[in-house]
Amino acid sequence: MKRVETAIKEGRCVLAIGTRALAQPGVQAELRRRSVPVVALGSSTVSPAVAISEQALRPATDHPNGIVVLVEPEAADGRGLGVVERAFKSAKHKPRLVIAARMFNPFGLPIGLRLAKLEQEKSRALDFISALPAEGAAAAAPSADNVAPGEGPANRKPAARKKPARRRAPLPVFVGREEELATLHEMLTTDGGPIVVHGSAGVGRRWLVERALQDTELKRIPDITFARGTGYDTLVARLAIAAKALGDNRIHDALTNKSGPPEPSAMAALIMDVVSSDGFDGHALVIHRLHDLQDRR
Repeated sequence: MKRVETAIKEGRCVLAIGTRALAQPGVQAELRRRSVPVVALGSSTVSPAVAISEQALRPATDHPNGIVVLVEPEAADGRGLGVVERAFKSAKHKPRLVIAARMFNPFGLPIGLRLAKLEQEKSRALDFISALPAEGAAAAAPSADNVAPGEGPANRKPAARKKPARRRAPLPVFVGREEELATLHEMLTTDGGPIVVHGSAGVGRRWLVERALQDTELKRIPDITFARGTGYDTLVARLAIAAKALGDNRIHDALTNKSGPPEPSAMAALIMDVVSSDGFDGHALVIHRLHDLQDRR
């Protein structure tokens, strides 16, 4: 945190705010109290944030030891993250990337950002921004009896008319399900194992899982949604990539063996052994539409 505070004071830091975080009135109010440059990762901009561009990121990319802080980035911010990636690639001095979020999935970043110098501040957007140094008190307006020549009211340009703020649809809010949420949270924070969340279509299974995961510190392996053309091969490949990133090459080696992959029963045993190992502690993989794999003949 001190590294970010120092960069703000020296003018070499930019905050890039995720879509949902920027929609919070409290976050907007705290940003207005600070002089740090702010860009919006999403398509909607709210003062004091400006639309993201390589030019807007230059305070961090043009200075040695610059810092770009991604505040609660999310999947919907893919276009904005792509702009950050391009700015990093063309930067004179490679900035440091700081992620300010309670939960963070590095697989959700473009590959160019995964290779950057990266650290995480485990904090919610409002808490993180509130802890940053604020501007000093504004200077008092000059008295009407002591105004310098050329600075009186008659010489000032009339203020531009402000356009009325456009009303935006409210973001969806998770309400209720306290009992189910508590049960699922308890399962997620104890020893690992499969958890099945089932129910009729449209009852909110996905929302329940997402809300429960927000209150944990589990690292997300990219989700899988089973559908036509997405099945066993996709699942095994995803697990092989995740395991290799965690330092376990056994599934990858089994799939790339010149003699061919092992028998299904042997592969299943290998996968269970890998995902039950210590390397997967603290990680979660969400699989959607598991029923699509059922035999319906």
